[in-house]
Amino acid sequence: MGLKAVFFDLDDTLYTSFQAGDAYAYEKLEEWAISTFGDKGKGFADAFRVNRKRLARQQPAMPPTHDRVLFAQGALERMGLNAVRYSREAFRVYWNAVFAKMTLRPGVAEFLDELRAAGVKVAICTNML
Repeated sequence: MGLKAVFFDLDDTLYTSFQAGDAYAYEKLEEWAISTFGDKGKGFADAFRVNRKRLARQQPAMPPTHDRVLFAQGALERMGLNAVRYSREAFRVYWNAVFAKMTLRPGVAEFLDELRAAGVKVAICTNML
């Protein structure tokens, strides 16, 4: 009996470096904050990063340590900006930037086609929110 199914974790497996997309997302967050809040938005990317680390320390290995809405909420609150109105927008800015930098690793598309042609079921999962 041959191989019936394969599960892949999306993160840094099928696509290029998450770190590159993450770094680009911080650039885009800073641009977004300045365009949205003017000078009050300066430093938002750093505040986002600090809040991300704070949550990771407070709740190690827990799902909130991956939630960019919570990172944005804490950063906006600490900066005295409207977290209720803008946290989800910052979330979208972050993930749109990450996704813009995601590219399949060489050979991935062909490999998935080969699996499909061989009748192997493929599941791609992630713990990204």
